[in-house]
Amino acid sequence: MKVLDIEDRKFSADLVPVRFDETPPVEKYAFFFGVPPRYVFCSIRGESITGEIGAGGNLPGAPDLRYRLADSAGKVVATGSVPNDDKRHPFEFKVPRPGLYYLDHSPTTGGATAGMWRPSNQPWTILLDHEVTTVGTNPELFFYVPKGTRQVQFYYRGSTVGNKIRTSDGTVVAEIQGLPGAIYSFPVPPGADGKCWSIFQPGPGRLHFFNIPNYVSPSPNGLMVPREVATDDELRVLK
Repeated sequence: MKVLDIEDRKFSADLVPVRFDETPPVEKYAFFFGVPPRYVFCSIRGESITGEIGAGGNLPGAPDLRYRLADSAGKVVATGSVPNDDKRHPFEFKVPRPGLYYLDHSPTTGGATAGMWRPSNQPWTILLDHEVTTVGTNPELFFYVPKGTRQVQFYYRGSTVGNKIRTSDGTVVAEIQGLPGAIYSFPVPPGADGKCWSIFQPGPGRLHFFNIPNYVSPSPNGLMVPREVATDDELRVLK
């Protein structure tokens, strides 16, 4: 049996919004069920945080989806709820100052999904620090491979269908089988570091990166990265 030499790198939670390209913005979404994700937004100049949230597919009489928004110090700045009615409900959070804001919502039950919709050029990132259940209706989730990375190492447990790891130009560098869960390690092709990669059609399960930032987003320009990574890799930070 081959034993993988796993590099467990630590990155800060001081995330910054960056711009990887000038692709015109389009609507993006993320769907989850079961254990909810933790979203992090960034108000760059103190502007309101806007989007849509919804839940559906639950049993009749299911409780509302409750959510709250907190700043980086943990102070709650907004709370609310939406019914499990298969509809999209707009939100606008007026925040007190520029900075990072974290949105948590209640778990879904009975096969329900919770969804988030935002423009692709707005900073919104999903933290993978705990058990997050992804659904196959996420077409792609993007992550950043820092400059100098020679191997991408991660744990994945999920669907066995359509799980492809793709570089920024769409090249498939790995096809992974999510059941049972396993640790994967594969080389970074020359010139493919310092770019956004993606996992294509992730199924229900768990994803955790070991040696690259443990964050994903439905779009490259929505993905935030640790400040030290942005500095070292000379990324364009939005201000």
